Amino acid sequence: METFRIERDWAWRAPLVLIGATTSRSVAVLTDDCIDVRFGIAHLRIPYVDIRELCERDWPWWLGIGIRIAPDKTLGLVGSTHGVVQIALKQPTVKGVLFMRHPRNIALSFSQPAEFVAAVRQRLPAA
Repeated sequence: METFRIERDWAWRAPLVLIGATTSRSVAVLTDDCIDVRFGIAHLRIPYVDIRELCERDWPWWLGIGIRIAPDKTLGLVGSTHGVVQIALKQPTVKGVLFMRHPRNIALSFSQPAEFVAAVRQRLPAA
């Protein structure tokens, strides 16, 4: 298992505590079969077989910080507008949070986004 911390900019750390996004509850853990994401009250399990594509993406300030829904049906679990990685799903089958049950994409913010993408790509099943 490999653990990546979800980046939380210093200016947002105090407000993010309101949703439970503390240091210990802002992580993405790569297990044998899925990405187990915890961001405060949000908990997602993204099976590797359901991932279509991974890429770094822009997350403009107006999309917000925290548990967010972008217009392109992306569920954002972000604590920073920098280092955001988008996980595109083959089908919207991942159970999201209460107000967005089946997102098309998941966005997570990392201090080392390239390392996260490389680690996940190593775990994806061969096409």
